Amino acid sequence: MARVNCNALKVGMMVTADVCNAEGMFLFPAGTQLTDRHLTILGSWGVLDVDVDAPEGMTTTDPLVQIAPEELSRLTGDLKARFLSLDEGDPVAMEVFRVMLKREAGPMVGRKTA
Repeated sequence: MARVNCNALKVGMMVTADVCNAEGMFLFPAGTQLTDRHLTILGSWGVLDVDVDAPEGMTTTDPLVQIAPEELSRLTGDLKARFLSLDEGDPVAMEVFRVMLKREAGPMVGRKTA
C-alpha cells in the first residue's frame, strides 16, 4: 500500500482506504478499482492523494510516511504550536493542517537524522 499523488494514479489501481474529499464527504470505498471516471471525480473534488495498492517499485509521494516517526511527531508538535487554535474536529482545518505538515516534511525526506 502507498499513498500516491492523484497525478500518478492509473486506471486499474485498487484503492485501499475509503476516499473522501477535504470536507470529509465520502466519494468511494476501499476496494474500488480506479476507472477514468474515478480519476475525474478525484480531480473535480480536489483530492490530492489516495491510498492504493501500488505496483511493485512505485514509491509513495507522501512525505509523512517517508520520515522517521520521531521526526513526524516533533514536526507535528511544532506545527500545532504555530496554529492559534486548531479545531481537530473540523475536517477542513485538519486538511489544511495535513497539507502544511506535508509541506514542512518534504525537505526532510531522505535526510539522515543524527
